[in-house]
Amino acid sequence: MISPIADSIVSGTVLIDMNATDASGISSYAIYIDDIFRSGTKFYSWDTTQEINGVYPILCVVIDHSGNIGSDTISITVNNSEIVDTSSPNVSIITPVANSTVSGIVSIIRTLKSLNPFGFEKLAQRVLRESGFTSVKITKHGHNGGLEGKGIIRIVQVKSLFLQHMIF
Repeated sequence: MISPIADSIVSGTVLIDMNATDASGISSYAIYIDDIFRSGTKFYSWDTTQEINGVYPILCVVIDHSGNIGSDTISITVNNSEIVDTSSPNVSIITPVANSTVSGIVSIIRTLKSLNPFGFEKLAQRVLRESGFTSVKITKHGHNGGLEGKGIIRIVQVKSLFLQHMIF
């Protein structure tokens, strides 16, 4: 195995890279993480943010053209510490315009100009909790900045949710 280095501490996306040579050539590769097959190639890009922090064994197995098997196992530690967002978002009210006179029901639109995805996730969780959800868990980050999750409202009803993060 070339990477990661045995007993290293990793976070985020980790490239698992193995090297194998044999006089008859290599016919197949396999990468297992925590006894789960992940790839049939020499390389695997592992998103450790989808894992629980802890120690994981990585097993790389190769088979040559004669059917001989070779393997190498290492252990690494996944440590994805929670990112601490210390910057406040920039908020501006678009409507109603400052110092205007309004009556009836008025819609207030706010622009969250510098809210990063982590901040958006925390804001979404807070809004849902303040709306009566007793538990909010983000289950998926969408490619378009959206969030999917599950929450418990009034402890007896489970609802699904989808939130879209839009930057104006």
